[in-house]
Amino acid sequence: MTGIRTPRVVLLLASVFLGPCLARAIPGGLLKAPVHSEPIRNAAAYAIQAQERLLQTEKGAEGSKLKLVKIIAAREQVVAGMNYHLKLLVKANHKDRQADVVVWWQAWRQPEPYELTSWKWIND
Repeated sequence: MTGIRTPRVVLLLASVFLGPCLARAIPGGLLKAPVHSEPIRNAAAYAIQAQERLLQTEKGAEGSKLKLVKIIAAREQVVAGMNYHLKLLVKANHKDRQADVVVWWQAWRQPEPYELTSWKWIND
């Protein structure tokens, strides 16, 4: 009976201690990211610029002026590059609004490694 329990205990301990490490290595999984890290700040800044350009294209010269107020939350997803899933507080036309944003980053894409793949206002 001892021989049966020992492997189970070893497997249980291994899953408890190695589980979090293995979860971080799974491509495609979303992981919480620090909102003040440089990659997150860069992705948020790019998202603001890209959305502002899009609004100017749609509305002409009078397009909305956007300003990043705060990065509320951030998650990272390993893909062919990195997806940054961000919840942003944005000032748009003097009004604070929240947006869910996805920015795709690939270091090897030059001169612009970022692409805004999703922007959704969440408090209209």
